[in-house]
Amino acid sequence: MLYGNILHSLFSPQTLFNLPLWFSEGYAEFSSRFGMDYQGDMVLRDATVNNYLVPLPYLGGYLAYKEGQSVLTYVTQRYGEEKIHEILTRGRGKLSFNDGLKAAIGLTEEQLNEEWQMALKKIYWPELAKRKLPKEFAKQLTFHDKDGSFFNEKPVFSPQADRLALFSDRRDYTEILVISTIDGRLIDRVVKGERSGDLESLHSYVSGLSWSPDGKSLAFISKSQGKDALYLVNVEKKKIYQKHKFGLAAMFSPAWSPDGNRIVFAGVKEGKQDLYLYNLETKKLGKLTDDIYTDADPSWSPNGDRLVFASDRPSHKESDTTSSKHGQSELFILEIASQEIKHLPLGSGINRQPAWSPKGDKIAFVSNRNGIDNIYIHDLDSNQTYPVTNVLTGCFNPSWSKEGDQIAFSSFYKGGWDVFVMKEIRPQAEEGKELELTSFQKGETFEPAPLALHKDTLSSGADTSTPSKEEKRSEFTSYVFKSKEEGKPDTSRGVFDTLAHRDTLLQDTLAYREPSGEFKKYRYKLKFTPDLVAGAFGYDPFFGLRGQSFLALSDIMGNHNLLVALDLYRSLDQSNLQFYYNYAAKRTDYSLGGLYTNYLYIDEKDRLFKDRVFGILSGASRPFSKFLRLDWSLSFIGIDREYELDNEFLANPLPFLTDNRKILYSDISLVKDNVLWGITGPINGNRYKLTFEYAPQTAKSGIAFRSAWLDYRRYFHFARRFNFAFRITGGSSWGRDPRRFFLGGISNWIAPDFVDDQIYSIRNLYFSGFVTPLRGFDYFEFSGKNFGLFNFEFRYPFIERLAFSFPLSLTLSRVTGVWFIDAGSAWDENRHFKGVSTADKTRLEDIHSSFGFGARANLGFLILRFDTAWATDLASVNKPRYYFSLGADF
Repeated sequence: MLYGNILHSLFSPQTLFNLPLWFSEGYAEFSSRFGMDYQGDMVLRDATVNNYLVPLPYLGGYLAYKEGQSVLTYVTQRYGEEKIHEILTRGRGKLSFNDGLKAAIGLTEEQLNEEWQMALKKIYWPELAKRKLPKEFAKQLTFHDKDGSFFNEKPVFSPQADRLALFSDRRDYTEILVISTIDGRLIDRVVKGERSGDLESLHSYVSGLSWSPDGKSLAFISKSQGKDALYLVNVEKKKIYQKHKFGLAAMFSPAWSPDGNRIVFAGVKEGKQDLYLYNLETKKLGKLTDDIYTDADPSWSPNGDRLVFASDRPSHKESDTTSSKHGQSELFILEIASQEIKHLPLGSGINRQPAWSPKGDKIAFVSNRNGIDNIYIHDLDSNQTYPVTNVLTGCFNPSWSKEGDQIAFSSFYKGGWDVFVMKEIRPQAEEGKELELTSFQKGETFEPAPLALHKDTLSSGADTSTPSKEEKRSEFTSYVFKSKEEGKPDTSRGVFDTLAHRDTLLQDTLAYREPSGEFKKYRYKLKFTPDLVAGAFGYDPFFGLRGQSFLALSDIMGNHNLLVALDLYRSLDQSNLQFYYNYAAKRTDYSLGGLYTNYLYIDEKDRLFKDRVFGILSGASRPFSKFLRLDWSLSFIGIDREYELDNEFLANPLPFLTDNRKILYSDISLVKDNVLWGITGPINGNRYKLTFEYAPQTAKSGIAFRSAWLDYRRYFHFARRFNFAFRITGGSSWGRDPRRFFLGGISNWIAPDFVDDQIYSIRNLYFSGFVTPLRGFDYFEFSGKNFGLFNFEFRYPFIERLAFSFPLSLTLSRVTGVWFIDAGSAWDENRHFKGVSTADKTRLEDIHSSFGFGARANLGFLILRFDTAWATDLASVNKPRYYFSLGADF
């Protein structure tokens, strides 16, 4: 879109023009929703009232989407829709977004941020006097700002009304909790999700929970091995006793029938979302609806003969249910016996998430008719509908208590979701009247800029009123509003359409239908486009500072990926080339690659030599679930060593040991990884890798070995900001040329110290195992055919913000600290391993240990680590060693 076709992407200087995150992500929201939407309005209202708006230059995460959407809405309403295009055009011409912004609207990013935030305050602060906070009319049972969670949602009363089941992420992963309805006390963690393939995702944002009528079990939906499944779990035993996969693309919101024999849920098949009924006794699945409309959120009547559900079907009955326009969400009642569907006339707005009252005379539901998601009640006897909340932000997922005198719900406030119980259920608007509309719902816009200000804007930049020839030429060359043929967008050069043309674009999509109404089908054509074209440099503890050119290509589906890395130096035989192709269209990924590289070294005897490394690489990766996979590789590698100096020039002539080797190598690894990451490393979860390696004897110059090793890591996150990290790894190698495992130092150590008397042989340099961290020691200090290593770290917040003004303007934020213990050993079979000696004093013999502390700073483009370590054998402590290194913690 921004850089046009493939040649423009590669060679245009405009590739140096970088958009800030809030603009690029905000435009995705802004353009897809044609401006602002009521859910974005909720987020901005909450952020403004609770003072957590992030200034534009520092935006990241979810708020970058919603704040960016709001800023672009502000710019279009105050300065004109054409300014979005002008900002990009001017910015590309100047290769500076801030200069383009200044030229287009006369404001810098900081000035725009100040003006926009002030406009939001004028809109949202008056809302405080018109609405209520959720805690003002309901009892709050969860506190996301205290327990470290982000969401506590989808509450549902137990049949006894003494407990609530809900989804929560207070321990980082989504879990199903049961809490007390009296004080919110945690009773039990029933299901722990997002840790295994059986419970990959609990769908907490789009699916709900349901109690069995006896209050002993819960029904829920989770993704299992890539497919949705219906689960039944015994709450007391915390044991899943039934799991049903029905071959559906997706499943949502199960509801247990009052007789306990049936479960209804929404399911997706062949792109259509209908209601399904599963009979627990007969084990049969049936369809309750079968049409093109999206049906969701089913709720049983107390006697079990009817369902109320949300659907985008039209309110009037249609004979043809295969082709019709979809409307907004409304509520409907389905008679189970006759399958007759009746519309509930509830009024305007998006009406969803219904809940039938225990007495059967009322239906609670959520509606946004005033611009905010509030809970409404429809009285089936009087046919009256009225709101029972008038909240500032939003209320969701109402659930009745067994007596019908309380409603539990979740509400968004202070940037997160919490659970509340409303004990006084009464109308919040006078009879016959609605809640006051929000400014967004009224259609009010930001105040347009005065005409004089528009005139100032036109001349605010030095060259704005008289663009350069380059800007005139490029103003419309890469942005295509419509192609000249058929009035369709020209996607070959990128499309940047204004909102004024959205209706035309939406109508044009109908031209891609067959006369029958089906969409036309076209065979997919493979076409590579560049993802990355760059020159890069890196630092390696063995090879020092290195540079390389990269070209990454892929197709639009991401099924085919190609990476080429090239160094040209003197001649082709002195150059380096690597290429890799990855095929990711199927569940199993396949890869193929090749390399030709040259490395120069000076060995421990001051001899200069070059290794020419060449080979063919192949591999495959098969995921069993989101967290578990099997990796396999097969490679042929050749290494030719040449000495650059003649022996006669050496001060101490030594025989040359030309060592040309070939190896056929294969490995297979079982990998599990469900960790969650912080800013400098993992903070929660566990991961392991079990690897078997095999290199058969192929020739005299070959290397033959077998080896096996395991690396297991576990992380515990507590008190919101602290965590423990444990790691244990060990392995062994055997065969004619067993691998050696080297211990000592830390990964990516800057200016490292070596024990280098054995590292320059081809076998040790390319086919050894390099195991870190074992701080307090040098690289390669310990080696053997067997190894074991244990690491423990306590990680904690160290510095919140540290700012420097001179000699460099530099700010370090969220610097983390660490206390650690390392212990490891490497040994061969030909000597007796002795871990501890108790001769005179208890001391470590073949086990090497250290302790210390350090700090980590995420600088945005890299993580800088500093460690101080003391080696110890328990009887004595060595002098401290200092390490600067790069990269994330283990």
